[in-house]
Amino acid sequence: RSEAAATVKDYGRHRVIFGDRESLTPNENDLHIKQLWIDIYNENLNKGAVLPNGVILWDCPCLGTQAIGPCSRQFRAAFSCYHRSKEEPKG
Repeated sequence: RSEAAATVKDYGRHRVIFGDRESLTPNENDLHIKQLWIDIYNENLNKGAVLPNGVILWDCPCLGTQAIGPCSRQFRAAFSCYHRSKEEPKG
């Protein structure tokens, strides 16, 4: 198995991994693929619902299903207001 068996393409917010089952299934000696999966996992770990630049990640699992569905417009408006609030306590 070669390191080039799996390729990674970055598309802005999204990363696509191309490969077959064998090239993407790490074994004890395949440190390249193991590290690739660890890096991808760590990149997406604990980002939170709000990025440091203030952008709200509506698809963040921390928000659950609140940001989708019939009441999402109200939730998004309320969460955005809460996030922008300068008052203490927030809200």
